Amino acid sequence: MSPEIVDKSYVIVKQNNKANWFPKKNSILIFNHEEYGILVKRLTEADNHGNHWFCSNRKYGLSKEQIGPIKKENIYGKVLLVISKKNIGFYI
Repeated sequence: MSPEIVDKSYVIVKQNNKANWFPKKNSILIFNHEEYGILVKRLTEADNHGNHWFCSNRKYGLSKEQIGPIKKENIYGKVLLVISKKNIGFYI
């Protein structure tokens, strides 16, 4: 998620533990990807099949197509706070 979230930052996440939780478009979420492991990406859309699509903030980061569809049960939660050496960012 660089440049918004730099390496070695601390990230506070609001956990997804409600069945009726629906993340908003452009939210920064943390989720488990089958191939890439735990990722922090921006939500671009959710389709009618329960799939969530994410993008990278970097030009050469993972594309929406490379990430592929992510099911809601693989989303841990929403990033609320990022603390790095140089900055504190709120994403409420």
